[in-house]
Amino acid sequence: MPDFDNRSKGMGIFRVAIYKPGKVLIDFPIEESEDVILHSGNYSVIVRNVQKESEGKFKGIVLGIELPGTKLDDIKAGDIVTFSEDQIISASKRE
Repeated sequence: MPDFDNRSKGMGIFRVAIYKPGKVLIDFPIEESEDVILHSGNYSVIVRNVQKESEGKFKGIVLGIELPGTKLDDIKAGDIVTFSEDQIISASKRE
């Protein structure tokens, strides 16, 4: 199982959603994300199907690793991974 990096102290999760002009920017729960990005060393790992396991703990399926074609020894597309909220760099939601 990969050891994902923790976000830098004092940094929040960058949340991305479709913005509708005239509406307030939304703050959504992590489990409503379409995908999240985690870091492992110098690589970004994209995770989908995020599910909350317990307070501050989540799991999901690895969609891929940035840069395309990159392979990490301990993780590949399709793996189920667990991670904490402190390890999430960004979360996105589409309506």
